[in-house]
Amino acid sequence: MKWCILLLLLSTAIFAADTEEFWKNKQEYMSSRTIATAGAQTASTLKNDGAYLNPAASYSVKGRFIMGLDGFYVSDGVPNQFMFSIVDSKTTKRTSGLSGGSFLKFYNYTEEEDSYSSFSTGISYAMPLFKGAILGVGGKYLKFKKNDTNYINTVTFDVGLIYMFSPYISLSVVGYNLTAIDKLEAPLAVTSAIRVTDNEMFSLEFDLTSDFSAPDFYEKNETALYKYSFGGEIKLGNDLTILAGYQIDSIIDENYFGLGVEYFIPKTRVELGFSYMQSTTSDYQVFSFALKMYL
Repeated sequence: MKWCILLLLLSTAIFAADTEEFWKNKQEYMSSRTIATAGAQTASTLKNDGAYLNPAASYSVKGRFIMGLDGFYVSDGVPNQFMFSIVDSKTTKRTSGLSGGSFLKFYNYTEEEDSYSSFSTGISYAMPLFKGAILGVGGKYLKFKKNDTNYINTVTFDVGLIYMFSPYISLSVVGYNLTAIDKLEAPLAVTSAIRVTDNEMFSLEFDLTSDFSAPDFYEKNETALYKYSFGGEIKLGNDLTILAGYQIDSIIDENYFGLGVEYFIPKTRVELGFSYMQSTTSDYQVFSFALKMYL
């Protein structure tokens, strides 16, 4: 519990970024579900998404083996991405996860052309600490190129914690890239989330993110800026889930809304997801799909 309080206090400081420069370099932590909820369900994510969003959250799989693929088409010059993940809590008493992904982006300016690419892969492990508390640790290898030249080639790690106050209320905290790489492509960030659910039909979430990465990229001097998201989901029967959310991003002064749907096919044990996120102040859009297989 003390760890939760400490990380929440860390979430009160953040740097401001110029919008164009920020999106030119930024790699977001995304899944199809977080796109649908406009950033909510990042720290408190469920299913196999926890392998790369919060290593502690993958413990929610509970006795299953899940393979998943998320793909993203992003407008306005921001990188298109894909992420894959595998979470296993069926063959072991603990939960282990494997994740990886990449993005490609290309900019054509008047005087120069720049290309960027990335590759990342990682492994995570989740275990109960004490009653109601779950700890997760994830290690990652990151490789980023600009114009075919490596400028990030390193190993870092994430740490996540979930505390269940009751079966209906939980607090989740996760720290990303804790070796402080000091690049926007590998942000030193902390996300905290409160989740309220009835465990059957609906859930509501609030996520707060602080990004401490690469202050040299920033020209402004404001501090104590936040990115926070409100989102949730409603189950319509046993197979169909509707997701929605809204994000207020004080880092770059933009707001977003998200919508999404998930459909589970019982006979094949396959789940399909589609989501969409739109800025309310610019042309920035994200289209995402997800494919999950329950084995």
